[in-house]
Amino acid sequence: MIIYVFNSKSKIKKIDKKIFDDICIEISKIVNIKKDLYFELSLVDDSEMQNLCKTYYKKKKTTDVLSFPSDEIILKSSNLMGEIFINNDKVISQSKKYSHSYERELYFLFTHGILHLLGYDHQTPSEEKEMFNIQKEVFEKINMKE
Repeated sequence: MIIYVFNSKSKIKKIDKKIFDDICIEISKIVNIKKDLYFELSLVDDSEMQNLCKTYYKKKKTTDVLSFPSDEIILKSSNLMGEIFINNDKVISQSKKYSHSYERELYFLFTHGILHLLGYDHQTPSEEKEMFNIQKEVFEKINMKE
């Protein structure tokens, strides 16, 4: 099963961490994960996300979520999948932009980040379809409207 370690560097609204657990359980079932895998989750502000983008991607822009998968050696020796950084400022602005709740946007980015750690991507139409179908299935299983 997928397990996360929560590390918030940003002020966040009170959230139901059980939903995070449920998302991890459902992804584990859907992609057939048999052993415990861990990752660290950090909520950061826009400034910190810009620094991460600049440092690791040489870009001066910001984004909503970044996933940094561990290499094979670390994954095999410690079961550490990597790290996910979610931009809390983007969670707030995108929830307003897309007319849904803060929580729904946060859970979407959380799910999206985990799938990136597992090697899913959306660079091609077929990759995007596969990844977004998994996200949709997870949201259906946890009774979260998309």
